[in-house]
Amino acid sequence: MPGKRSERCWGIARFVRKRLFRERERQGPTTQGLAAKTGAHRRESMAKEHARWAHFGFTAAFAVIFLVEACRPLTFGYRGAILQEGFGIELVRGRRQGGFHQTRDLTVAYEYEWRDGRLELRGRVRFADSLIYNFTSIRSFQLGVVFADGGRNVLASRSLTAAGWRHPEDELPFAGAVELHPEAVFMAFTYQGTASEGCRGGRRGALLEDDDCMETTFWEVPLAR
Repeated sequence: MPGKRSERCWGIARFVRKRLFRERERQGPTTQGLAAKTGAHRRESMAKEHARWAHFGFTAAFAVIFLVEACRPLTFGYRGAILQEGFGIELVRGRRQGGFHQTRDLTVAYEYEWRDGRLELRGRVRFADSLIYNFTSIRSFQLGVVFADGGRNVLASRSLTAAGWRHPEDELPFAGAVELHPEAVFMAFTYQGTASEGCRGGRRGALLEDDDCMETTFWEVPLAR
C-alpha cells in the first residue's frame, strides 16, 4: 500500500485541484450572453474571453505537468519488501521477451530485453472495460515495476510512467531501462490510479467537480513487508 510519499503526492493533487477550481472561478462568465452583443463590442468581449481561457488553459497545463512530475517517484522505494506468491513474471536473459499482465483494472502489454546487466522495458497500458464504460476520466495514474530475487526479495524498483486527466479509452505507452542486479529472477508491475465520472470539464479530462462527481481508486501493489 502507498506510504508517506504517496500521501504527500495525493496532498499535492488535492492542492492542485483546489487551485484550478479557484482559477476557474476567477474567469467569470463564459461565452454565454455574447450572442446578444454585436459589432466591435462583441469582438472585444470575445477577445477578452479567449484571453481569459488561454490563461486558464496555461495554468491547468502547468499544474498537470507539475503534478505528474511531482508524483513520478510515487512510493517506488520498495527495496526490502517481499513479492507475494502468485505474482511476478520470471525473467529470461539474452533475448527479447513479451507478454501480457492482466488484472481487473487493466492489461499491460509489455516486451523486454535483458542483456549485459541492463534491462530495457516498453509497452502499453489498456484500461479495463469496467473503467472505460463507467468513468469518463482517469484523473491520475502511476505505473511502476519491481524486480525480485529467487527468494522474492525486492532488489530494485522503477517508475515507468505517470499521467492524469486522460480518457479511459486512451492507451498509455511506457518505456524505461534499469541496470539490473544479476540475481534478479522476477519482475512485477505495480500501479495505482483514480477514475472519475460526472465531473465538469468534458470527456477528455475533467478539471472541476460537480456535486454529483464520483471517483474511485484502483491499485495493485503485490508486496509485503
